[in-house]
Amino acid sequence: MTVPMVVGDTLVGVLDLQSDKVDNFTEVKARIQTILGNQIAVAVQNARTYLRVQDDNKLLDSIVNGTPDWIFL
Repeated sequence: MTVPMVVGDTLVGVLDLQSDKVDNFTEVKARIQTILGNQIAVAVQNARTYLRVQDDNKLLDSIVNGTPDWIFL
C-alpha cells in the first residue's frame, strides 16, 4: 500500500507500507495510514524549511561578519 505524503498541493513523498498478509490493509487502516502520511509530510516539510532557514542565517552571518564597514541607508 502506498500513501502520498501531501502538504497543501505539494507532494512531499510517498509512504510505502507492506505486509506479508493478504488483504491486511482494511479501509480503516488505509485512513489511519493516510493521516499518518499527512503528519509525516508536515514534519518533513518543517525539517526542510528549518534547514533552509539555517543555511540563510549562515549566509547572512558571513555577509555581516565579512563586511568591515557598515553602510546605512
